[in-house]
Amino acid sequence: MSSHMTVAAVLLAVVNGQRAMRHEPVLRSVPRIAVCDESSSPPECVRRHGLRASFAGVITAWGTSSPRTMVQAWLRSPPHRAIMLDPRYRVAGAYVGHDFGRVVFGSASE
Repeated sequence: MSSHMTVAAVLLAVVNGQRAMRHEPVLRSVPRIAVCDESSSPPECVRRHGLRASFAGVITAWGTSSPRTMVQAWLRSPPHRAIMLDPRYRVAGAYVGHDFGRVVFGSASE
């Protein structure tokens, strides 16, 4: 497993920790849905990887140093917080690159 995948798993664990603290459903990890080009909408990202999605969302962080820092920034931003804690989401994929992190959320099932 690459270090990017390890950090991505930590990012999703931190997101799930925040959701659990608020009694929201924990997200099932589907890492492949986080891998999509910037021109794709979140539902397209989810569907492209074989999941059915009635709705999806994405949150992105730039210039952050750790998964915890990303999640704290998202919690302080009402639009990001709403996506991250939306109880309708059941799956998510996280990706972390150099100074960049993204979580794609979906209501999808395989």
